[in-house]
Amino acid sequence: MISRSTFSSAFETGALELLPKSSVIFNVFLNIAEYLVFTVVCYYIAYPPSAVAKLLNAYIADSKVGTRLPSVLRRAITVKRMSRDLVVAVCFCGAAKTTSVGIPLAAAMWSKQDNFTIASIQVPVLLYTVEQVFIAQFLTIFFKWWLHQGKKKQVRDVESSETDDVGDREQIERSSHSSRNEKE
Repeated sequence: MISRSTFSSAFETGALELLPKSSVIFNVFLNIAEYLVFTVVCYYIAYPPSAVAKLLNAYIADSKVGTRLPSVLRRAITVKRMSRDLVVAVCFCGAAKTTSVGIPLAAAMWSKQDNFTIASIQVPVLLYTVEQVFIAQFLTIFFKWWLHQGKKKQVRDVESSETDDVGDREQIERSSHSSRNEKE
């Protein structure tokens, strides 16, 4: 509803036609860059590299002060990786707050201005919303591949642990056979 009314006022006031084309093009590229940066930031917050998590935990949760904290607080400050499914949700939702927050905020901040000025200020927010939907279509391809790679890795890990268990059993059987042969 917010987007529809904002689009309507942008067309009604002529803000889309009267804004300089160079300004709109610059805004499009800036919005794309912002969305990608916000998505990458969300990704690394939700799925930090293991080395970074270990390093941060050494200085935070596993420090002298951190080990003295109650277990609930220590667990809260421990840097961990989220599951891949949750990481995808964070990446899509983390960078997608502009329409619900930006448009009412712009309308409230510039409420004393005329409708053309308000619509002109809201155009970049609308463009960001449209662009994030467009870019998210391409990100779904990447995230599907990433989730699939994670599932393949889990299957390999399970198979290798089963193979290790079978190998351990065979080694135990061989050692018990050899000990029996030595006794005879």
